[in-house]
Amino acid sequence: MTVSIPASFTKLSSDKIMTDTIMDFPRNVGTLLKADWFEDIVVNRSASERRAATITARRSIKKEYQASWLVRAIECIDLTTLAGD
Repeated sequence: MTVSIPASFTKLSSDKIMTDTIMDFPRNVGTLLKADWFEDIVVNRSASERRAATITARRSIKKEYQASWLVRAIECIDLTTLAGD
C-alpha cells in the first residue's frame, strides 16, 4: 500500500506535515446525539459477560493474517480527532 502526500502539503524540517489550504474548508459542526436510537436496545448481560471473559483466552492472530487485521484496524481509526480543532 502506497501513501502519497498531496501537493498542498509541505514537509517541515521537524518531519511534521502542514498545509496552507486547511483554512479553505468549512468546520464540520457535527450533529446532535439522538439518544432515542438506544432506548429500545436489549442486551443479555450474562451472555455478554461470558463472551467478554473468553476474549483473553482466545489465540492471537499470527503471520499474514495479523498484518491484514492490523491494516484493517488502521483503516477504521477516526483521524478527524487528531486535527486539533
